[in-house]
Amino acid sequence: GKAINASRMAMLNEKDTKLPKADPKRTIDLHAMAAIVKAGDTEDPTAVVQLGFNSAKSLKQVEAKIALTVVIDRSGSMKGSKMAYVKSGLVALLDSLPNGTMLSIVSFASTASTDWKPQPYDPKTQKAELLETIASINAKGGTNMYDGLQKGLDNSMSANKDYAFKRVILLGDGQPTAGNTKALDIIKLAHDYHQEGVSVSTIGVGNGFNPTLMTKIAQQGDGTAWFLKNAQHAKDIFIDDLETTLLPVAEKLWIKFKLAKGWKVADIYGFDWVEDNGVVTISGAKTEDNSKQQQLGGGKDDENKKDGETALPTLYASKKNGMIMVRLSAPDQYPVQQYNDLVVSNIEYGYTMAKTDKKESFEVPVTLPGLIKVPDGGYAYFASPIVRRSFVLLEVGLALIDATKAAGKGEKSTALSTLDAAQSLVANHKNDIGAAVDLNPGLDDATALAGQLRALIVQLP
Repeated sequence: GKAINASRMAMLNEKDTKLPKADPKRTIDLHAMAAIVKAGDTEDPTAVVQLGFNSAKSLKQVEAKIALTVVIDRSGSMKGSKMAYVKSGLVALLDSLPNGTMLSIVSFASTASTDWKPQPYDPKTQKAELLETIASINAKGGTNMYDGLQKGLDNSMSANKDYAFKRVILLGDGQPTAGNTKALDIIKLAHDYHQEGVSVSTIGVGNGFNPTLMTKIAQQGDGTAWFLKNAQHAKDIFIDDLETTLLPVAEKLWIKFKLAKGWKVADIYGFDWVEDNGVVTISGAKTEDNSKQQQLGGGKDDENKKDGETALPTLYASKKNGMIMVRLSAPDQYPVQQYNDLVVSNIEYGYTMAKTDKKESFEVPVTLPGLIKVPDGGYAYFASPIVRRSFVLLEVGLALIDATKAAGKGEKSTALSTLDAAQSLVANHKNDIGAAVDLNPGLDDATALAGQLRALIVQLP
């Protein structure tokens, strides 16, 4: 599958969304599924098209040499279980590294140091020594994230041209307190080194880390942002990130579709788009803060946006899936019984192979089966339980946002009713979706999160 690295609601958990098996004849396979719902007490329907990506390729089929640096926060706040989690994940990573990986370990507190110098890792001769090095990293002092990240980036950059892929994984639990503590400067490091070919992923440890900073570092570094909650999770995350953002198999993914008469795009979550004579082209990941992006300077992603054709600059071989959610607005006075006409007839997409520059393109139909009744007295179409789950999680995510905004405006009753409706939506659809497609975090997590937010809002004056 493909990990889609863009800002969108993590509630959807697109990397763990179940999809049909990928066509082995295609490097990247796209599955287009529609969901159209008209609740019993509303006049306007909600229409969503889920564009899911996966691949039959595996890491073993992609030959590449990787320079990987792990940058660890060893400040005083990392004492105890946090450092134990990080070490357990790092040890698990050692057994998953591709042969010949150039590995380096950097740690930082008030100052930064290279604990394991960049060198090709041989588990047969070096594992015991490396385990001792990892065990010797102790937590104390301040948090000089800037120097730690820079040293890690320099270590990966030091690899010779034979190492086509250079990666940094940054782990931390809090705010920078030593050295250069300016968030924009730390983010700019990731941006500038990404232009030189190094990607950065981040892992926030514990509840006290700065999610905004860590996410923006990953965005500018073309990596992924994770949250680490326990030792087993640490092991999973290290390996997931290795598989998710390590080896590119395709570049310059483009996606186009033509809307049926009267239909419009209401939103494409996390992405920009352009429309010309009814043809919609997804034109790249949304930039939340354009002013800061301009301060950071231009780059390859900016060039991709200018041509209006590239939805995603890079796609990777992994066990995970990618997903883009498109919300559509129906034509005025469109009878729900006529929704068996396709909303979008076909999705066109294509990409360039990373190794050979060969271009591939395909067309896939949007599946939209017959009408079904839903518990609130309305009607709905769902291509499968997969898109039904995605639709429900999307609606819950939007409800959380709307409820938070309403509470901030002092509209407490509106916020509570919004969350109540979201929890009812989950209850109405949960049994029909089934456990086989409801991977964690799933519907129960969505209900719990809505309940937690509700409890906080109830306590407001």
